[in-house]
Amino acid sequence: MKKILFSFLALSTLAIASCSSDDNATTEPKTEVTTSQMLVGKWNMVTEIFIYQGETETEDLKIENCNYDFFDFKSNGTKDEVYHSEDGNCTEENFVGTWTYNQTDNTISTIDTEDNYKMIYKIIEISSNSMKLRLLNDDGVVIPDEVEIYSILEK
Repeated sequence: MKKILFSFLALSTLAIASCSSDDNATTEPKTEVTTSQMLVGKWNMVTEIFIYQGETETEDLKIENCNYDFFDFKSNGTKDEVYHSEDGNCTEENFVGTWTYNQTDNTISTIDTEDNYKMIYKIIEISSNSMKLRLLNDDGVVIPDEVEIYSILEK
């Protein structure tokens, strides 16, 4: 009986010691990536979605043998906005400018340096490798609520 009781106590002590927290363990602090940080980088313009009066039209933005058009949002607030010609020779046209992120409205504003052309997008979804934007304003023209224009971008 004593052997059984001793064995039980020994196992119980071992189990309790095994479950105790490890005071020497170090945990890496989790660093949360902000939306502004996620925006930095090259974003390929993959798909455009137009919704008007219940009708949805989706357009693949890949020009046949060319790379995708893209935004390259740089950490210093500058941007390249590159489009490829649709004539098949893939000539690039770059609209250099600036970009800002408004955390309160969750919007991105882009302004071209050459002509001050400004666009404002609402961020609908964002992850480290994909983003869905809704166009709100195209160079001073507010997009009406009944018209929805979305851009799907991928890194």
